[in-house]
Amino acid sequence: MDKKAVQAICVGVATGMLFLQAMVAGGVASEEMGMVMDSMRSLRRSDNIYYELTSFTKGEETVQKIWADFLSEQWVEELSVQDDDGMVVSWERYFDGRNEWLNDGQSGWDMTDSEGDVPGLTTLTYFPFGVDDIEETESEEAEDGVKLIFTAAEELLEKRKEELAKLLEAETGGSSMREISYQQYADTRFENVTVTYEIDGAGELREVQFMMDVTQPQLLLKGGGKYELGEEETYRMGYTARVVKVNTNQAETKIREYAAEVSFVENLQ
Repeated sequence: MDKKAVQAICVGVATGMLFLQAMVAGGVASEEMGMVMDSMRSLRRSDNIYYELTSFTKGEETVQKIWADFLSEQWVEELSVQDDDGMVVSWERYFDGRNEWLNDGQSGWDMTDSEGDVPGLTTLTYFPFGVDDIEETESEEAEDGVKLIFTAAEELLEKRKEELAKLLEAETGGSSMREISYQQYADTRFENVTVTYEIDGAGELREVQFMMDVTQPQLLLKGGGKYELGEEETYRMGYTARVVKVNTNQAETKIREYAAEVSFVENLQ
């Protein structure tokens, strides 16, 4: 797999969370929302963090391990994607504070044109709902803490879908594959969208879980390399972001290892 293909997969992984992250929040109006946002502010004030992000859709699972140092603005990502046939694609990324580097496991480290945003960090530091965006809020006891479950209002889902559809429509660019993909998205329904936050007894955020049901027509490959839409199918998709370590030397050690590898490659060029 060449690096352009790997970067395309990176974009695909990111779009799995785009729908949630597009839900621009309003003001805080409940105790539960305030608890979540306080825990997120605490994470943003930390020096470094190690977290794991596991996302799934249909038969595909993606696991991202991210070490980020907020002081030096450097981070490392180790990512693997496994489909329902057991095929695994994996790669590593490193941001040195200025440039992002990619190692696809085939041709070694190479600089990319990415802007270097920390992968998946917004899932832990950005609260996606405004006051009128929440249909229901539930609270459950958890081990040494609490679970707060927010259900998105249907009006919000429709509004965000329309906004994203306009963006996708503008990017079709005359490609038949893009056009049929856009039509598939336009015919998609998002339901039962929930975001669950687990906060420990000290008020620290430990886990975020996003879940939703997706109903959409299947994308079918026909003769001549053409695509068309088939019957509808419904499946669950979502992700879990789990905070593993905060303010330890683990992130610094990991970043130093990758910095040494990339520095060696730069010196050879």
